[in-house]
Amino acid sequence: MSSRKSSPASARVLVIIPTHNHPGTLATAVQSVQNQTVSDIRIVVIGDGVNDDTRDVMATIVRADERVSFLDLPKTARHGEEYRDEAIRSSSEEVIAYLCDDDLMFPQHLEHLMSVLDGHDFANSLPAFIWADGSLRVIPGDLANPSSVLWHLDSETMRNSVSLSGVVHTRSSYERLPVGWRSAPVGRWTDHYMWHQYFSLPGFSGATAKISTTAKFPASSTPGLDPDVTAANIRRFANDMAQPSFFDEWQERVRAAVWDTAVEHLLALTNMTRDRDALLAANEKLVREHEISHLEVTEEFTSSTSWRVTRPLRWVRELLAGRGTVRK
Repeated sequence: MSSRKSSPASARVLVIIPTHNHPGTLATAVQSVQNQTVSDIRIVVIGDGVNDDTRDVMATIVRADERVSFLDLPKTARHGEEYRDEAIRSSSEEVIAYLCDDDLMFPQHLEHLMSVLDGHDFANSLPAFIWADGSLRVIPGDLANPSSVLWHLDSETMRNSVSLSGVVHTRSSYERLPVGWRSAPVGRWTDHYMWHQYFSLPGFSGATAKISTTAKFPASSTPGLDPDVTAANIRRFANDMAQPSFFDEWQERVRAAVWDTAVEHLLALTNMTRDRDALLAANEKLVREHEISHLEVTEEFTSSTSWRVTRPLRWVRELLAGRGTVRK
């Protein structure tokens, strides 16, 4: 484990790691925070009804590093969200960061995300997920784009591109929230429920890093996965992270995954556009037969959020078809 220490009183960043029953991965996750290039941090592991194995893991970590503390608390109905709120409100750090107990931060994570956060309320790393088969998936988003923020706030569909691992936010913005961390209703994702408060803040200012500085793995408790195998894979990845060239190699993998995602979205958009073309053809027929305004017929459709959000992809489709023009 890292031997780098700083007095908790001088910490600038509070890193919260919630845990319930992942003793096999917890130490590796904590170590990835200890190894940050930013050393003025304080790490709080919040135990939500943990077992003795987890207590033993944390006892060893806390003895070795005064920056780390462990809150051994009773199990809550959901995921200990209220404990997170208590930890934040009883602290003084100006920046709050998070990591799941079976994910990892690259050493540069906090340093880079602090620069991304500068001048904003909330920032996140580009989320990259490593599936059990070793493949990589990326869920792109951009919290600096109002349409991307609205995408998360859709009232009919629960959707999220912001993983708990990799989020940083300011204390001042947290204090502006209506409530803060609280138990999510049954059927709602805990982090998504929280982000709704943030993204609904008047004057909300967010940002998303253009590179990936965290690695997210399938939860050790995922049905069908052997937790020991998952823990071994995470330790192996952590060892790779220690190699000087690995961060650049990781970014290449992430860029390839972003490309694959863009292609998949383009193909899906083709089907959407086909339906749109059929609708516009019907609208043209209405215009001809009933002598009504073309604008009146199409304005509602083309001004919809989904139509505006997919505009860049429609341009890519036209470009590939030889009809687009390069825009600067």
